[in-house]
Amino acid sequence: MAKSVFLIHDVLAKPFARRLAIDLSLAGATVWLDEAEIDAVDSLTRKIDAEKLVDVYLAIILTPNLVNSDCVQRVVEIALSQEIAGNHLKLLPLLYSDCEIPEFMANKLCADFRNLVNYSSMLRRVINRMDLGENGQGTDIPAHLAGMWQGAWKWCDRLRNADMFLSSSPMLPSKMVIRYLKSGIFTIVELLLDVRISGNTVQLVGRSYRLIERGISLGWNPDTLKLTLDEAGTTLKGTKTDKRGATSPVLFKRKKS
Repeated sequence: MAKSVFLIHDVLAKPFARRLAIDLSLAGATVWLDEAEIDAVDSLTRKIDAEKLVDVYLAIILTPNLVNSDCVQRVVEIALSQEIAGNHLKLLPLLYSDCEIPEFMANKLCADFRNLVNYSSMLRRVINRMDLGENGQGTDIPAHLAGMWQGAWKWCDRLRNADMFLSSSPMLPSKMVIRYLKSGIFTIVELLLDVRISGNTVQLVGRSYRLIERGISLGWNPDTLKLTLDEAGTTLKGTKTDKRGATSPVLFKRKKS
């Protein structure tokens, strides 16, 4: 079972939380993106029980507003109750802006994101602390295709951007995270992929479709992408077919580290 992480944050840290959610999802975690303001902390136990989650991290994105709210104490209460219930739950404090770190979190602090120049190295710390990748399920991908890709397409004349990870290990799932605006609302969708390869032709078939920001599994059939790798190995180009049978041109390029 994949490891799960709840990103608990205030509204000012939302852009950072979204960025982190995408990167942790692509690293193999099941991510739940919640705002303390919408009483999401109180729904954590219901979500953990409903999804039968057993290896859970509560990533607390520390800011002055969050530290001074009731949220932190409620998180501790949830952690203790889940531990008593036998669930494997860990606190994962992440420092985002200058604030007084609660005493019980000081020795658990995982990463310091106050200077985003250090984002990549701090992200690696979080990934290592969560030990991501050991429990996933995936498909072997040849080395020349494996890794991170960035792409985009248009649907109903609206741009959709996507980050994609093609896994070279059966221990880690291949995923795509799609970002778009719908009725003025920023939306993040996680798509698990089945990957089929024949020569330079790559077919990607979605096998689950989930809204990261609302934690909702969507019930319709996901998209299928048929792509061709160029001779340089840097571009995947082709078409995407949605559940209605409509096709759109798609272009992915290797993501620069």
